Amino acid sequence: MAEGGRSGSRTRKQSFKAMNSEEYGGGGGSSTKLKVCRRCEYKGKLNEDGICGNCKEEVTSKREVCTTCKHWVENNGVECTKCKYWLHKECEGLTEAGLKVAKTREVWFCKICSYKWMNDEQENAKLREELRAVKSKNTEISEKMVALEEKWSWNKDKEDPEEEERDTGTKGMCGSEPTRGERKDMDSIREEMRELRADHYSLKKTIENLEKKWDKRDKEIVRKVTERMMENLEEEREREKKRNNIIMFNVPESRKTEISEITYEDKERCEEIFQGKLGVKDANIQRIFRIGRITTGKVRPVIMEMNEVGIKWELVKRSKKLKNDDDQCYEH
Repeated sequence: MAEGGRSGSRTRKQSFKAMNSEEYGGGGGSSTKLKVCRRCEYKGKLNEDGICGNCKEEVTSKREVCTTCKHWVENNGVECTKCKYWLHKECEGLTEAGLKVAKTREVWFCKICSYKWMNDEQENAKLREELRAVKSKNTEISEKMVALEEKWSWNKDKEDPEEEERDTGTKGMCGSEPTRGERKDMDSIREEMRELRADHYSLKKTIENLEKKWDKRDKEIVRKVTERMMENLEEEREREKKRNNIIMFNVPESRKTEISEITYEDKERCEEIFQGKLGVKDANIQRIFRIGRITTGKVRPVIMEMNEVGIKWELVKRSKKLKNDDDQCYEH
């Protein structure tokens, strides 16, 4: 399957190829010896990993392309539990023994996810410890307040126990006039109660702020996860759009001026080639456009979105008929 158009004294021939996820370029290049895809045994042009364009799209969508070296993880790799990408053991610095251990574990993180997870865990642990300490202090203060109220038989249902003290504070423990020492003790306890109430209020506010901070952190995590999911979904949609794409070279350009007429003529010509020369009767083009700038003496490649991915690969298999065809391209 030819990679691009040829110019010069030799007769021009039509050729096309399947579009990979990143392929949008034009013609150029020379024919190479057909090789067999290591993954699906398709014979044709392969990438540096020795796999065809269809398999490249599939391994990319399944996240079987190592994020470090950008090559297909055929073997000697392990899947990250967090990001779901496969990585080579060499890229992760794993030994054979380490690889075996990673494969047997239910949870294994790659270097990047491990670093992010450690940072998140440290921050979460810090927040948990801070919240635990504040709640513990708050409990301690509450217990002290209860003990003081029980000691003086204050009614806990009253909003201000000091009001009762003002009415009964002139009497001592035994109903007589309070002594100087008793007055001093009562004043001390009232002061301690004021301080405890202030601390109690301050701690309640601190707990509320920490819980808000925790909720905000949870929302931020959910937001990031949601954004990542949307990005993955968008990437998957883009890959899905390109799964049915084919690029074709040396298809004569229309001399029409209206875009709709040019598009219609290109579509008619290409479908005639598919159904006539290649014998694929069900080949229908959903979308078609040319890439590159208009240049005198140079025919721009055509990108087409076929109706089915099966039709696309059937056309690719039969494309050798175009390579062996010595007829000139159709001219106006």
